[in-house]
Amino acid sequence: VDITLIQEGLIPHTVAIEDQDGGAIDLLLTVNADQSEETATIDLAPGTYVLWCTIPGHRSLGQEATLTVS
Repeated sequence: VDITLIQEGLIPHTVAIEDQDGGAIDLLLTVNADQSEETATIDLAPGTYVLWCTIPGHRSLGQEATLTVS
């Protein structure tokens, strides 16, 4: 799976991945105001994963998404 985090503002953001059991997966993308994007490729088994921003307070503000790998 290729994942690209695109910066569209002045506030830094990250993307981390949790597996189906809530365990962290070894991937962290980070972008800042001076960086337009960061991309990574990761091998994920079929299933559902949660992508979320690790900046304090961002996840509770809704900065998370579901990724389904088939």
